[in-house]
Amino acid sequence: MVAGVFGEAIDVQNHEFEEKVRRDNQLVEEQGIKSVPALFINGTEVSASSYGEIKKAIDKEIENNG
Repeated sequence: MVAGVFGEAIDVQNHEFEEKVRRDNQLVEEQGIKSVPALFINGTEVSASSYGEIKKAIDKEIENNG
């Protein structure tokens, strides 16, 4: 068993995926992700909950970075 970032136990009886699960959990911790799903645009977490908010965030990023 591998303990996930959010406290749940992840059954890794099939060891084929164990290292990937560990790396994913490490990435979540490094990025400071507190909930899922998490959305990042150009490395910045976006807390948008609707299509319109997500589109607005993407459009803003395009405008700012061409």
